[in-house]
Amino acid sequence: MFDFDKLYNKYFTEETAEMKKFKRNMKRFKANTNMAKFQEDLTKNTKRNASKHNRLQQATNPQINLINEYNTMYHAPVYVGSDNQKMNVVYDTGSDWLVVEDSTCTSCFGENFNVTTSSSFNQLSDVVEDRLYGSAALKGTRVTDKVCLNADNEDCVPIFEWFLIEQQTGLPQTIDGILGMCLGMPIAGIDYQPGPLYVDGLKNSSIIDERTFSFFMADNPTQSFIDFGEPRDAAMRNPDDLIYVPLEQHFFWLGIWTGVRYGEDPDNAWGYSDVPAIYDTGTSLLYVASSQNDGFFHYLTKDRVAEYYAGVYLTNCDPYPWPTVYFLTANSTWMAVEPSTYLLNADTTSSVENALCVIGMVPNSGDYWLVGDVFLRGFYSVHRMDDMTIGFVPHAGSTKPRLDDYGSFPNKLLASPINWGGLGRNIMVFMLFYGGWFAGLYYGLDPTNSSFQNNKKIFKKKVQKPAAKKVVKEESSSTEADLANVLAALQEHLANA
Repeated sequence: MFDFDKLYNKYFTEETAEMKKFKRNMKRFKANTNMAKFQEDLTKNTKRNASKHNRLQQATNPQINLINEYNTMYHAPVYVGSDNQKMNVVYDTGSDWLVVEDSTCTSCFGENFNVTTSSSFNQLSDVVEDRLYGSAALKGTRVTDKVCLNADNEDCVPIFEWFLIEQQTGLPQTIDGILGMCLGMPIAGIDYQPGPLYVDGLKNSSIIDERTFSFFMADNPTQSFIDFGEPRDAAMRNPDDLIYVPLEQHFFWLGIWTGVRYGEDPDNAWGYSDVPAIYDTGTSLLYVASSQNDGFFHYLTKDRVAEYYAGVYLTNCDPYPWPTVYFLTANSTWMAVEPSTYLLNADTTSSVENALCVIGMVPNSGDYWLVGDVFLRGFYSVHRMDDMTIGFVPHAGSTKPRLDDYGSFPNKLLASPINWGGLGRNIMVFMLFYGGWFAGLYYGLDPTNSSFQNNKKIFKKKVQKPAAKKVVKEESSSTEADLANVLAALQEHLANA
């Protein structure tokens, strides 16, 4: 308890007007104040303010574990509402809003959000809006509530605006929503205002010390995670190998790719005019820009066993015949994707030598690269929002080759230049309405799906160069295609083979 008499005797030695005033006030204070409670409250406030100050000085920068669903989708919980309801969401760099399914939604599955049990829930508007995410179509309203990264009321944004799903089609049963993590910059000429970003909420709530997050994408189902805030050297195989690639000012994490190489031989490298590349953790595959389709798949499948069927390339799961594919960025950096990563096993009930694989690189109907998990797996990718850049380094335990930032533009051209006119508008419109998040493949590649249980056949047909080019040109699939239907058709094809 404070000794006010001692304080008085120390600082007031003369009977001044100020001292007389102080004595009167002190007498009144002592008579009217519960000193024990005053001391307790003061101590609490001191500790609370110190804790707040420490958090401002040293943010928690949390790490969130991700679940890898068959190498086609990475997801993790968020905890929403005053009662911390657990919602399983895809952490998606290709969209902006946090969207979560409502418990009253009759077309929703999983652990849906019950607004009646959260005392902090607030309905912002009754206007029903539409949101499209690839093969998923959502209807709902804008709301606010507390949103946390863990269940113990730490790492929380106390009031965050998000989208409550009242009706949906296309979301997998294993997830309850999507958490957008796009770069979120406005684009001139595009009438779209980016939604609230949860990363901004974390920064404004002093949970993270900077608007940065890093994905550690592993093949193992339980070893992947996201680091929020400053990246961790321990997550990198060699921190000295971290290389940043430049981005455009854009809604998406959008860079430029300028070339491709098959294997280590520089004679197997081809360049092309600058083509946009969108890095998107919510997309399962790597989609090849339409202007590069013919040349890219011609050289990829040349003299190898594969067949183009219903929008995807099919092959045996043995990675040995297939090359590591390197992609050249605008700052002359070669980045690799290995066959062990881009060959996706569609029949895990069979041994590798008897299994059928989908090649996780497919034609895109749009003239840009859509760079999904097939490419990102094996990297520790550092997303720095304020610097508008992404850094790549093989993660600890990864077998990916280190990035080569001494690359030169190949002396052979893969395809003709693209038309840049209106490209920014076309990408934005296409991604907002058809892309940015793609989980339909999860259904097709689910090894527990009965359509694959009895599949023991192997494709033995060689791809002929002219036929491959013709098929890609005439049957190029779009990113919004539902691969559940594609792979159902594949099963019928296998049955008749």
